[in-house]
Amino acid sequence: MKEERRKGKTRAGEAAMNKLRESEIKYRSLFDNANDGIFLMNGEIIIDCNRKFLAIFGCTRDQIIGQTPYWFSPPVQPNGGDSRKQAIEKGTAAMSGIPQFFEWKHCRYDGTLFDAEVSLNKIDIDQEKRLLQAIVRDISERKEAENRLRVSEEKYRSIFENAIEGIFQTTPEGRVITANTTFASMYGYDSPEELVRSFTDIGKELYVNPEDRERFKDLCEKNGFVEGFEEQVFRKDKSKSWVSINARAVKDSNGRTLYYEGTIEDITPRKEMENALRASEDRYRTFIDSSSDGVFLKDDQLRYVIVNKLLRTFFRKNERDIIGKTDFELRPVGDAEKAARADKKSLKLSSIVVSEEAIGDRIYETRRFSVNLGEKVRGIGGFVRDITERKKAEEELRVKSLNLEEVNAALRVLLKQRDHDKGEMEDKILGNVKKLVLPYVERLKEKRLDQEQKTYLDILETNLKNIISPFAQKMAYVYSHFTPTEILVANLIKDGKTIKEIARVCGVSENAINHHRQNIRDKLGLNKQKVNLKSYLMSLS
Repeated sequence: MKEERRKGKTRAGEAAMNKLRESEIKYRSLFDNANDGIFLMNGEIIIDCNRKFLAIFGCTRDQIIGQTPYWFSPPVQPNGGDSRKQAIEKGTAAMSGIPQFFEWKHCRYDGTLFDAEVSLNKIDIDQEKRLLQAIVRDISERKEAENRLRVSEEKYRSIFENAIEGIFQTTPEGRVITANTTFASMYGYDSPEELVRSFTDIGKELYVNPEDRERFKDLCEKNGFVEGFEEQVFRKDKSKSWVSINARAVKDSNGRTLYYEGTIEDITPRKEMENALRASEDRYRTFIDSSSDGVFLKDDQLRYVIVNKLLRTFFRKNERDIIGKTDFELRPVGDAEKAARADKKSLKLSSIVVSEEAIGDRIYETRRFSVNLGEKVRGIGGFVRDITERKKAEEELRVKSLNLEEVNAALRVLLKQRDHDKGEMEDKILGNVKKLVLPYVERLKEKRLDQEQKTYLDILETNLKNIISPFAQKMAYVYSHFTPTEILVANLIKDGKTIKEIARVCGVSENAINHHRQNIRDKLGLNKQKVNLKSYLMSLS
């Protein structure tokens, strides 16, 4: 009985030993084949480790057993703390029953550093023996990936926040998911968060014309994206601005649109400039179309850039059929060649080039001038005027002028003849009175007359002088420095009287008359000239 009891105990002990051996084999197998490095410490000394631990630290078992964990650490951790001090503090906490999980900077046997996740736990072998188990996972690749991701995110965030364009994500329902600072400032908000909180339906709250939002969504759904989509929006202060959007629709695996994302640019200054330019062009268009002249502008290749209404009527074509074409495409070859020569001449000169050409029964004057079209590029501007009526009027005026000149010439001849006849008549009257009447009046004054006779003679002399005074006025200037006797002698010489006849009329000697005759030549400046005194005196009358 006792024997059987002893044998039973022996068999039970053997079974327990077998189970313990199996347990140790399983533990060792799990321990050695774990994906993480594992080591056991008794106090601060490493007493065991698995193969993964040796692989992670790049050492042999002999090189690590008996060492401390901080022996495989740099002196200082990334947080600035002392590695040995922190290792002891964490080990103490774990041995007190508080498991520890933390990141740690380790170094391999060759001194290279790597990042690791460490888990510390207390293991109770029995009531008297306690060990510290450490599980070490190499997270260098993960940390590197995290660093790359962080750098990438930082770059993205920097680009996102500092982009000169607004960046956004909005739901189809009109809610703003994300926006950068530029996007918020475009709408007058202090931050993206304020903007996101302010809208629940941007189609109704942000768009000046809500139908633009529907049109935007339709294009995104149809094409998957929009480019250069322009719309007018409200800012926070309810002022209006223009924006241009580039966006795409982001969809799930079932093709349902999750949100729209893209960029937005404030184009208000550009739109204002476009509107101002459009208004300016409208004014210019109205102005040149109202011109009574044809107006054109050609580029440096002599292609039409601008033509006004009158010139379009001349060509009998729409503007789109003229712009970009040359005269060779619009006019007969001969007319086109003339225009091209004038255009090229105008390009070379800084002055206005004026040319005329007849087209059909009409005559046109073209004034061409060089125009600056940009940097080192010049074109031709011009005005075309129908001068047919002016030419006709000029021709009529020319003919009338010729006729008038002929009439004037005839009139001048007649007037000259009239003046000549008048002069002859005046000379004859003056000469006859002086020659046939006045000398005898002078003789009578020398006679013995009674008082009544003298009175009648004075009246007769006065009246005769009054009668001939208009004729004698033109001689007054010539004879103003002559004596009365010299005037009488000059008139008798002009009448063709001889020296002897004049001496008898004047009652003096012939020498006296010759002396008067010489004085007359001296006063007329003829003393040194071979000029007949009679002919000269007749030319003065």
